[in-house]
Amino acid sequence: MDFKEIAYNSPLISAGVKKDFVAVDSIESGLLQTIHTEDPLISGFGEILNMKQVHQSFFYDTFALDFENSRKMIKISYITGTDSIGMEKIAISNLPTGVSGLSLVSPTVISSNTGELPHYLCTTFENGYSFEDFDSDDLNYNLGTFCNTLDTIHESSVDNLPTLSDMHDIHASVVGFIEEDIDIESNMVTYFGFSAFDIENILKKNKEFIDQNYTVSTNVFSHFDIKKSSILYRDDMIKIINFENSYCLDLFTSLQKTAYNLNFNYAKNYLINFLKKYFKSSDIVSSFNEKTFIAKYFEKEKVNALIIANDLISRHLFLIATEGLSDLEKFYQNYEIYKQVKPFLLEMHPEHTESFQQMFMYMFPNYVEKERQYEEIEEA
Repeated sequence: MDFKEIAYNSPLISAGVKKDFVAVDSIESGLLQTIHTEDPLISGFGEILNMKQVHQSFFYDTFALDFENSRKMIKISYITGTDSIGMEKIAISNLPTGVSGLSLVSPTVISSNTGELPHYLCTTFENGYSFEDFDSDDLNYNLGTFCNTLDTIHESSVDNLPTLSDMHDIHASVVGFIEEDIDIESNMVTYFGFSAFDIENILKKNKEFIDQNYTVSTNVFSHFDIKKSSILYRDDMIKIINFENSYCLDLFTSLQKTAYNLNFNYAKNYLINFLKKYFKSSDIVSSFNEKTFIAKYFEKEKVNALIIANDLISRHLFLIATEGLSDLEKFYQNYEIYKQVKPFLLEMHPEHTESFQQMFMYMFPNYVEKERQYEEIEEA
């Protein structure tokens, strides 16, 4: 079957709908068999004995392929105008490998296609339990191992990774996308009180502050989207998956985004414990002592929070524009990040307090009201 025919007839399904090892349909099966037949690096593993869909997102679908002696992972994208597959390939290829040729901290690339659609990336399948399956104490117990893995990623090559400037360009493109769709912008004004012009000015004002205050202590390879679901644990080892949002950024920007994503920021003792563990694990920070390292983190906290805030706003608006209000899981993840950048965002834009509240809390009115009552009790 022709690749284009498959791509044109493949349905686009709401991103974020999780399907853990769900049977593939005939179109997906045909596509996977075509890739297997035409790519010798994949067909070399032998006949596909079983294929299952692991996950769906707006940008790509993920499948597990079972061969006689191994299982492989393949991500397939039908989307034009984005290159998440190519970006992940570049990122993973920059990471260190052991004597076996396998990556020490991530999946290993087997084969890929980033030419004609559909794009695909085939990698090793990393067995392990994600920290979504555990509680926070388990992550804290394994924090030293995690910090070692994180530092290995930070120390990896940053060749061909996008930079902060590229991130700003992505944010601007999201605003442009919204401006071109009258219905999306109209709904934003109706439900959140924001116009595309308002968003553009918010991002611009934040960017001006960032440009004036962002300094680089050390440029590092930043995954920039580490979540509990992307941290896999097995046999006292930790590996990280899903590198499509990687950047070359300042060390402290990467650390702050990691702390936000993993909720270390909610209790100062957890955050300090994370920073101390990382300091002990890292050779990058040898120019600091522990005290000055932690002080530098807090010195850069506002500018890094605004970098994270701009990225959050853009991602959240793109989520709303492309998927509507269907993906509660992603809405909640974004809301959790919003709570952490909120003090810095409202300091910069107090006139938009209610609109920010509506945009990030729209899906959780009861939950948010309970949290608001709790915060009032705490302040009292």
